[in-house]
Amino acid sequence: MLDALESLFLTTGPKVAEFEKSFAEYLGAAHAVAFSNATGALHIACLALGVSEGDTVLTPTMSFAASTNCAAYVGARIEFMDCDPISGLITPETFSQAADRAEKLGSLLRLLLLFI
Repeated sequence: MLDALESLFLTTGPKVAEFEKSFAEYLGAAHAVAFSNATGALHIACLALGVSEGDTVLTPTMSFAASTNCAAYVGARIEFMDCDPISGLITPETFSQAADRAEKLGSLLRLLLLFI
């Protein structure tokens, strides 16, 4: 793939289309779409899943900003799940607490983002 780095089109152009086609074939999928970053990919994933205003997205407190921003971009409510101070991971308890807070607000729990 050195030819892609040396071309005039690093993030667009024919090599991206080739990559998408090869990746889709590898997965046995009808289509694949490449993104320049995870923020864009997560944003489109929220749209594709129908996440919108009135929905709640759970995300850990220790995560990259993109896993929260993608929900904010589509107007969803963000409910943070605390993380265990030793492992840095959510626990069944912190998941349950965040889901309970969303339910009390009458918000549909639509998506759980665990990108850490």
